[in-house]
Amino acid sequence: MPSSENFDVASSAGLFVGISKFEDDRIYPIPFAVDDAVDLAHLFAIRLGLVLPESVVLLLAGEPRKDASVKHLKELLKLGARRDRARMPDFYRYLGRLTRSTEAKGLFILAAATHGISDQGNDFLIAEDSLRDRALKTAVSVSDLFDEAAKARAERRVVLLDACRERLSNNTRGDDACGMEPTFAKAIAQASGLVVLSGATLGGFAYDDAARKNGVFTAAVLDGLGGEASAGPQGWITVRTLADFVQNRVVAWVRLNRPEHMGKSLGIARRIEATAESLPLAPHPQALRERQLLGGTQRSQMDLVEFIDPLGQEDTTTSQGLKRVNDAFRRTLDESQRLLDARVAQGRAERWLFNFHYGLRRFKQLCFIVLGFFGDHGLKLLLLIALVVLLVFLLIWR
Repeated sequence: MPSSENFDVASSAGLFVGISKFEDDRIYPIPFAVDDAVDLAHLFAIRLGLVLPESVVLLLAGEPRKDASVKHLKELLKLGARRDRARMPDFYRYLGRLTRSTEAKGLFILAAATHGISDQGNDFLIAEDSLRDRALKTAVSVSDLFDEAAKARAERRVVLLDACRERLSNNTRGDDACGMEPTFAKAIAQASGLVVLSGATLGGFAYDDAARKNGVFTAAVLDGLGGEASAGPQGWITVRTLADFVQNRVVAWVRLNRPEHMGKSLGIARRIEATAESLPLAPHPQALRERQLLGGTQRSQMDLVEFIDPLGQEDTTTSQGLKRVNDAFRRTLDESQRLLDARVAQGRAERWLFNFHYGLRRFKQLCFIVLGFFGDHGLKLLLLIALVVLLVFLLIWR
């Protein structure tokens, strides 16, 4: 979990909406919307620890279809998350309540998997009780949603929208599926004070992945924050690296599964203010291993320094020098061996550690040879050799 004096998980809150079934039977069901909401809530609250489970609200219409999602829901509810209906009044009530419950050092996350629709120049998310031909009166206004989310006291506000599905109504062959409307795309582009990622671009669609049993957009978010997105400069998966990963993943899925839509489904829509690009969302596993590796190597370097420093003292005896050589190198070699055995790094980092380990053994042999041959006079010569070796290693490691 990204943690520092500037982040407080107790000041965070999350609203996760998944609507698979609608009261108006003219609206086409979204098979995995509930799975999307549950899986994202579990990711942010349990796996990443960015939100306390008791600060999570799930607005669901339907039940999860994957066994894993069923388990995730039970775990969330057991730990204090709240579940309620996904009707329009519920949406507005919890949205206002949760935004007010956050504090400056926290995170507010809103994720919604449902249909998106435009009506009379306005854009809406379809709630459980919305009417197909009365969206203006019965659906959730996208502009109101963004305005309310921007009022959150938390300085970090993230909105994930898996909407604009390719089929909205029953009893059709897609004749009403026109993709994301220009007004919807404009609303995302103008959202202020928010990070907004949406599963479709202007004129494009959001899709469901029957094999994965998630929305394509949501599945990409889950995979990206699970460690597949690249790390930012500080070793964290950030808003920017996540957005880039999701963009590439969605485009790849469309190319493979909906090649006829390549000209209009161009990935995701995003709104990321410059100050939010580096917002850390999850640790990157490989970067974390490399930081552990670097920390272990730095401790080994300190052992070398502790050994070298006393060698310049005039009253140092040969036996004391030999003991320091043996003790310092034993600690250093044990540390490097532990790191190798644990395989905390792969590829280049592991090769450097192996070379460091090998070099230390050879340097230890040299130390004993010099001390044994020159006696006390060899200590200063050994000091010079050790300093040169340490300097070379530090330059190579950098």
